[in-house]
Amino acid sequence: MTREMKPLTKYYFKGLLPFFICALILEFTTLGLMNKLYLYLGYLWPYALSTPGLREKILLRKYRFSFLRLSLRLDEILGRMIPHFQLKREVVQGLLPFIYCLILFFVSFEGIPLLSIIGSILIALMQRFVIGDLGEREIHQASLNEENDL
Repeated sequence: MTREMKPLTKYYFKGLLPFFICALILEFTTLGLMNKLYLYLGYLWPYALSTPGLREKILLRKYRFSFLRLSLRLDEILGRMIPHFQLKREVVQGLLPFIYCLILFFVSFEGIPLLSIIGSILIALMQRFVIGDLGEREIHQASLNEENDL
């Protein structure tokens, strides 16, 4: 008897499995710890912000002072400030981790913050070619159904 994975589980599986494979490969390189951190942050930040159903959950009152809610708000503010073009969502979601990595760089003076841009490009490619076929509407509906069951 086989069990079908839930849509949100598929989303996590298809997005995080390549991340863990790349992280494992990067462990065998001479890339410094801060450089790896910048790359990981550039990948995981947009991935987390684009999780279907997350925006609605984070905007609830109980998450009022969370860092993730602050990130969502900053994402919305940057989205309003930048004029509309085809890859606007990917660019805006890639700017926040880059700005955060620049702040980290000015504190530690270690690493290359531009690696966060590479991480953001990788997740944009993954979302367009691997994750994108899952159907965002289906995942969103499944996450709302799970929330109603609780």
